[in-house]
Amino acid sequence: MKILQTHKALKFTFAAFAIAGMLVTSFAYAIPRAEALTQNELNVICVLLDCDTSQRSALKALVSGSGQQQSFTFTRDLTVGSVGEDVRQLQIFLNNQGFAVNTAGAPGSQGNETTYFGSLTRTALAQYQAANGIQPSVGYFGPITRTNVNAKLATVVQPPVDDGDDDNDDVLEGGAGSLSDVDYVSKLSGEEVGEGEEDVEVAGLEIEADDSSDIEILAVNLNFSQETANRDFDRYADEVSVWFEGDEVARIDADEFEDDDNFNKTITLGSGNIIRAGDTAELVVAVSGISNLDSADEGEIWTLEFESVRFRDAQNAIITDSSTGDINDGAGRTFSFESFASAANISLRVSSGGETINDARTIIVDSSNDTDNVELFSFELEAEGNSDITIDDMPVLFTSVGAGVGQIVNTVELWIEGDLVGSESVSSTADTSRTIVFDNLDFTRDSRDTVEVIVRADVNNLDSNFTEGDTLSVEFGETQTDSSDFDVEDENGNNLEDADIIGSASSDEHVFYESALEISNVNTSVSVQDVSNSLVDVKGVYTVAFDVTAVGSDVYLATTTGSTTNGSNGIEWSVKGSTFSGSSSSNLSSSASRVTSGGAYKVRAGQTERFTLVVALDNQSGPSGFYGVEVDRIQFVDSDDTGFAENSGFLGDISNYTSVTVGLDDLETNNVNLN
Repeated sequence: MKILQTHKALKFTFAAFAIAGMLVTSFAYAIPRAEALTQNELNVICVLLDCDTSQRSALKALVSGSGQQQSFTFTRDLTVGSVGEDVRQLQIFLNNQGFAVNTAGAPGSQGNETTYFGSLTRTALAQYQAANGIQPSVGYFGPITRTNVNAKLATVVQPPVDDGDDDNDDVLEGGAGSLSDVDYVSKLSGEEVGEGEEDVEVAGLEIEADDSSDIEILAVNLNFSQETANRDFDRYADEVSVWFEGDEVARIDADEFEDDDNFNKTITLGSGNIIRAGDTAELVVAVSGISNLDSADEGEIWTLEFESVRFRDAQNAIITDSSTGDINDGAGRTFSFESFASAANISLRVSSGGETINDARTIIVDSSNDTDNVELFSFELEAEGNSDITIDDMPVLFTSVGAGVGQIVNTVELWIEGDLVGSESVSSTADTSRTIVFDNLDFTRDSRDTVEVIVRADVNNLDSNFTEGDTLSVEFGETQTDSSDFDVEDENGNNLEDADIIGSASSDEHVFYESALEISNVNTSVSVQDVSNSLVDVKGVYTVAFDVTAVGSDVYLATTTGSTTNGSNGIEWSVKGSTFSGSSSSNLSSSASRVTSGGAYKVRAGQTERFTLVVALDNQSGPSGFYGVEVDRIQFVDSDDTGFAENSGFLGDISNYTSVTVGLDDLETNNVNLN
């Protein structure tokens, strides 16, 4: 149907140009300048073209030489005194529709539209409203008129835009898909929606697609619930909009959230909201406040909860998810409605920064020399309100496992937007929790500005205190922002209140090695076999394939496999899901060469080899349940380990191997039912 409609629109456009040319040619000697079509001339042409009402208006403007091509969406109310680009667009629309704002050549006339809404604009708008049955026809551009105008502008068919490639960006690839994880957008909590303020983001979800399929988000079910509020939602809000990766995908009036439905509604989204397999995208809900908030309603609190998310996978299966992560969590995110003055107050928001820095990483260090300028943590600070913000002192929490924080790092630095703003020395102690205060920063940012903050460190060389496998994580959260060590002021020198500092951020645990493994998931699979010909006793065969890259030196992976509960195998795995009491077996194969007498796989420095773990779970003697397999630990040794001698076949006792337990989250299969 869309193709036919587009074809008809293009046919109309080409025919309109052709007929316009014929008319100008036919009357060239009779008419010294182009004139508007008469009603009879327009009727004849539209019979030939079979045009609808909107095309009739467009053709009249085209042939008469009047009118401007217009593609615009109005989002706010307008009245006398309003100023902005949307006012100019309204004047263009009225002139194009034949309701002239002013006489030819004067401000507001065709081709001379202005950004000011005055009495002439009001008169022309009132005439348009009366002609289109909009009551009252008083020249106020409110929700009813805005809906009418936007609908007319939406009927204009624009030619397709070539994005420069031949790919179909809407094609979903993969198999059966699901949501891997869903978390609230951390910086959106406790928001304030000001009187007349438009599209205030109040809550959002970070949605991660699993590795098996691209997905397209189709709809979201929202529930607004009264906390301190005691009146209907539309007594506070004008509109609710939904945004995917910063683009608006839905907008509805607030009165569609009705008390009879407990302020609950499913909103269908526009198309193209695609999350590629393994990627994450943000779905955010914004609320616009009414322009005349009752003083009794100021400060009233509501909660927004995402009760479900509907999506399509690459197999065209439509799935409604109401349980993954923070979906339907029973808590939601609170926000309040405030007067314009109250909502303009300054606030500082803290949120996580770059994933490449914060995600768990293996950091290569040296046994003899320090490793400098190691990025450990990234977060963002966003200033809102009508005041600049100055940060003078900032506390940051460092937490270690194994060696003390001061035994791992000797200097930490604070970088903001690429500039070094603070540096602190760290005394060498065994304390595994240290708050480092960056003081005398004197860092000022403009209001409504967002900056990235990065924490870097000079890491000590390995010694008897700091050994391979020790970890370090960094945090700037509620405890730090509540601390008296956090000195942040507005441009008048007033300290920000605790309630005005929102959000938190932290890094995962980073692990330190002299030689290390970089591990990446290749694929996982599960098959189920009937071992009794009764469809009752079954065996699950679970396969996990992953790549291992040696960093720093040659490494040797032990070939033994087994359940993590044994604690003495090279590749250790566990059963996830239901409690498993049946029998199991496992084996490991690899593209790497095997050290024959030593019983280990060798991966040369800088090389990548593929490993495949196969686990069989025989459930003949166990209860029914859903079972999966995940890798918990990979153990390796390098040539620097004590007693190592590859040529003689001695690779050391397994208890002396280095254990890798971080960065293995993707090495897991789906759960399947074993009856």
